[in-house]
Amino acid sequence: MKNIATAILCLFIFISLSCSSSKTVNKIDNITSKQWSLSTINVMTMDNKSPDYQNPYMTLSPDNGFSGFTGCNSFTGTYKYESGKLSLDPGAITKMHCGESIEMEFLSLLRKVSGFDVRNNTLVLLDGSDVLMTFISK
Repeated sequence: MKNIATAILCLFIFISLSCSSSKTVNKIDNITSKQWSLSTINVMTMDNKSPDYQNPYMTLSPDNGFSGFTGCNSFTGTYKYESGKLSLDPGAITKMHCGESIEMEFLSLLRKVSGFDVRNNTLVLLDGSDVLMTFISK
């Protein structure tokens, strides 16, 4: 009888430790260390058919840094992810003249981001429930 009680106690301890050791996956981990290429901006699909067009992209690192390309200039900055909210600060940006590009709109929308969602390998940047931009993983 003593052996059965000891076995049950050991089984209970093993199960308790197994359950508590499972790693919690942070939602931000699903989007870091990938290059995200802009797919839509303000619900308009990107037109990359012109010969001089370069598609904006960005990459978020696990250490709260992020960098990318606006279609004309490169940038490097930081992001903050807290309590399910995401904020992006593009920070330092190169200063090439861009002519007609979506750079200013792209940077403005990055600063408005308050959240995100990942749907079928697509990163959706949100301001509240409004979709600002979508990106495809490269």
